[in-house]
Amino acid sequence: RTTTRNFNTGGNYMYNGVATQSTGNGLPSSVNNLVIANSTGVNLSAATSVNGTLTLTSGTLTTGSNTLTISGSAPSLGTGNVNASSGTVTFSNASGFTLPSSLFTGNINNMNVTGAGTVSIGGSYNVAGTLNVANGSALTLGTNTLTGVSGAFGAGTGTISLDDLSQVSGFSNTFAGTYSLTGTNPNIPAATYPGLTIGSGGATLTGTVTVDALTINGTLTVGANTLRIGNTSPVRTSGGVDATNSSAVVEFTNTSTITLPASLFTGNISTLTITGSGLINAGQN
Repeated sequence: RTTTRNFNTGGNYMYNGVATQSTGNGLPSSVNNLVIANSTGVNLSAATSVNGTLTLTSGTLTTGSNTLTISGSAPSLGTGNVNASSGTVTFSNASGFTLPSSLFTGNINNMNVTGAGTVSIGGSYNVAGTLNVANGSALTLGTNTLTGVSGAFGAGTGTISLDDLSQVSGFSNTFAGTYSLTGTNPNIPAATYPGLTIGSGGATLTGTVTVDALTINGTLTVGANTLRIGNTSPVRTSGGVDATNSSAVVEFTNTSTITLPASLFTGNISTLTITGSGLINAGQN
């Protein structure tokens, strides 16, 4: 007689063996809570989504080439961890949470942030494959670093919040989303940025910066540099762009119509250049 085993996707599952275990066909693709309490480790045999809490009491949960999706609360860490050096970890959480500092054993192969809830990292992470922050999703670094070890950014246009842009390094391409600066007057090195949000602590250019979507919540100091503004109308809630340095240049390269918010600039603009073909509505500037 053949017996079919049926597993409840709303159930809670624990692996607490004394020898290394594999999930095999005994774990559904979606579970509520998953507990790893096997000091010799557990290997995922297929893509698995944890909708409640992943508890790593002891031992290493190894993804292999599979995808581990965390869509509930933050993982709970005892002495366990996750080895995602060959697989993919996806965070699709609806509410924000902070990841434990020692969650991963080493490099993460691929990491996806796709949920509406902000994912804050409690330690510095290395990504060897692809890091993707989807549109509408946010990854917060705090004071930690994010390093691309032969890694690249995906096409996601979400937000990475960080104190200073030096916290992100090693990636082979440009992040397609928005960097939100939360530190005190961090430097912005010369580069092209699809999106920049200047926090209340302000920021200072250290070279020629080209930005498409610029949001101002503090003072952006151009100094003896060039700020190029593209096709998206800047947004300002407080502060403004300080282009009063005698060598400061503000250049509009837009090819479509943009509107400048009131009080975008803190004072006189030393040099203003318009090289784009798009119309500029100056508002109350």
